[in-house]
Amino acid sequence: MDSDNQFRTKVFEEALRENKEYFRLFVDASLDVVYCMSPDWTEMRQLHGREFIPDTWNPCETWMDKYIHPDDQAHIQEAIKKAIHNKTVFEMEHRILQADGTIGWIHSRAVPVLDENGEIMEWFGTARDITEQKKGEEELEFQAGLLTNVNNALTAVDENYIVTYWNNAAEQLFGWSKEEVMGKHSKGIFQTKVPDSSREEAIEKMLKEDHYDDEVYYKHKNGKYILTHVCSTVLKDHNGKFKGSITSFQDITERKNAEDALRESEEKYRLIVDTAYEGIVIADPEGTYTYVNQCMADMLGYSIDEILGKSGNDFIFDDFLPVVQEIRTGLGEGHSIQGEFKFRRKDGSVLWTAYNSTAVYDDEGRHIANIGMHTDITDRRKAEKALQESEKHYSEIVETAEEGIAVHEPDGTITYVNQRMADMLGYPREELIGSLSTDFVDGEEKELVIQTRKNLKYDGSFTRERKMSCKDGSTLWTLTNLTPRRDNAGNFIGYLAMHTDITERKKAEEKLKESENRFHSLYEEQKRLTDELKSSNKDLEQFAYVASHDLQEPLRMVASFTQLLEMQYKDKLDDKGLEYIAFAVDGAKRMQELINDLLVFSRVTSKADGFKPVDMCKVYDEVLFNLEIIIEENDAVITRDPLPVIFADYSQMVQIFQNLIGNALKYRSKKTPNIHISIGAKDNHWLFAVKDNGIGIESEFTDKIFDIFRRLHTNDEYEGTGIGLSITKRIVERHGGKIWVESEPGQGSTFYFTIPK
Repeated sequence: MDSDNQFRTKVFEEALRENKEYFRLFVDASLDVVYCMSPDWTEMRQLHGREFIPDTWNPCETWMDKYIHPDDQAHIQEAIKKAIHNKTVFEMEHRILQADGTIGWIHSRAVPVLDENGEIMEWFGTARDITEQKKGEEELEFQAGLLTNVNNALTAVDENYIVTYWNNAAEQLFGWSKEEVMGKHSKGIFQTKVPDSSREEAIEKMLKEDHYDDEVYYKHKNGKYILTHVCSTVLKDHNGKFKGSITSFQDITERKNAEDALRESEEKYRLIVDTAYEGIVIADPEGTYTYVNQCMADMLGYSIDEILGKSGNDFIFDDFLPVVQEIRTGLGEGHSIQGEFKFRRKDGSVLWTAYNSTAVYDDEGRHIANIGMHTDITDRRKAEKALQESEKHYSEIVETAEEGIAVHEPDGTITYVNQRMADMLGYPREELIGSLSTDFVDGEEKELVIQTRKNLKYDGSFTRERKMSCKDGSTLWTLTNLTPRRDNAGNFIGYLAMHTDITERKKAEEKLKESENRFHSLYEEQKRLTDELKSSNKDLEQFAYVASHDLQEPLRMVASFTQLLEMQYKDKLDDKGLEYIAFAVDGAKRMQELINDLLVFSRVTSKADGFKPVDMCKVYDEVLFNLEIIIEENDAVITRDPLPVIFADYSQMVQIFQNLIGNALKYRSKKTPNIHISIGAKDNHWLFAVKDNGIGIESEFTDKIFDIFRRLHTNDEYEGTGIGLSITKRIVERHGGKIWVESEPGQGSTFYFTIPK
């Protein structure tokens, strides 16, 4: 081929020198591409492409980019530079851009045309299409490389079982180099664990079936056996005569070991899966269970056989069907799905599980199964529900609590307040969240809050009163309890504050303090007056005693001499004189009674006995004995309830009953006197009541009748000094009690008095 090109080029050069017309004829006659280049190859002057490359009849400076493959341009430029420098033939195989837009190969050869001085005038060249030749070479090279470098060992033998081919993989597999086996009989190379008779049977089978496929142990050059997958194909001529065989060997020793290990691993992991604490299920894409472990069966309350072959829909509640469909759709799209699943147990109860489901695909990408792992969280769900209800309950308690409650970060930032706290401070909740505890205190209180917050980090909870400022500027006093909050590791993460509004109490305390000061002043004043009164009373009692005692003798003398005057001069006095004497005697008697009563009044405290247990029934009996005559004269009916034993002055209790019963008999109505003494209780006191059916008392006088010498009737109507109820009141008050009367005119009266129990 090259000699023809040289010949044609030489002819072409000679023809060109002689006659340009001959050159054109040569171009037209040639089957090759013909081109003409400028001396420095910067310009292509002519190109006849033979429909292989686009023609160029006009000078073209962009011929390199127009015709030459970009990856070959640098090599071509280097070859051109060398040819120009040496003035020698340019020759090269390279890729070009063909007329149809595809890439082709050409063998290009150009010679320089020199002038008489030996300088290059131009270049004439031819190029032959070698695209198909290149493709063939590349294919052969590819196939040779493929066979040589294929992973499987490839060997070939002729009709006499002489080795004719041995690739690199065969060298690596058997340990024999190509030089060691080529031309040798295969029997000395391929030694197996099976007897020769078995080898002959295998060859006979291969010849009969034109093919052999099996797993065979072959001996390595180092003496060890390796397990191979053997695949042999018989080669025959056109007459069917055996011409040899081609055999592929694949080392499956590791695969077999891996399969054995996998088998053991599968058995081990199946045992693990079967005995796992998590429920494990495998289902086909339609949801039919093909495997469940014992834990899953136990969780559902079924046997494994009862579950296999059934759909997952058979073990759920109707309200969960849409969720199941959503899960299957997600798995079908290749997603892993996690969440919580609600099963229906065999007994109808609910089983909640935390699940993780994954789709399984085969080597061809087909969805063949779904695997699900389920952990029983039924108890956790119940606990969470109970916790939610508890949180709701406690949230309601917190929200309806009378105390203001706030949650703080370690720096005092408020993260939660209940409505009560917001109401106490007068702020909306939103304004309180994010603010600091120190935003609502001033001065020294702010320093105390900061120090308290620091102490909480190390100390326990504590309680103290706090003065806070409300939004409207008013003061809020609270009894504040602060409790530190800690995480599971014991780290301080903030604190809880509970505020009890004590503003009203503080106001009351201030008022009480004012009252105490005022009371103290009044107490001191009262003490002074009391001391003065005691002194005055003592003097009065002494005066009353002395006065009443000293007045007794003159009154007796007046009464005695008046009576003596009446006896000796009765016949000498007229009726008028006798009347005057009677007036004087009666006045002296009345004065003596007043003095005696005044003496008794003064002796209520000064001459009284000490307190001791007193049986009021005995007191009652003694009074009735003392008043026996007047009781009989009035046909009075006097009754009582069972009376208690009290701690009192016996003689003064007699005086109380005698005064009250005596008055009931004195101020009787026209009815037969009916008097009843009852007993009750009031404010840790005995309450005595003496009820009669006498004339009664006007309401305007119910308090005045206890004043000393207070009389509501004349002496002509009812005898007496008017001091009896005053004495009774003083006795009751001496015993720490009170006395009062309830009455209506004509309806009788009830006198009440109390004695401490």
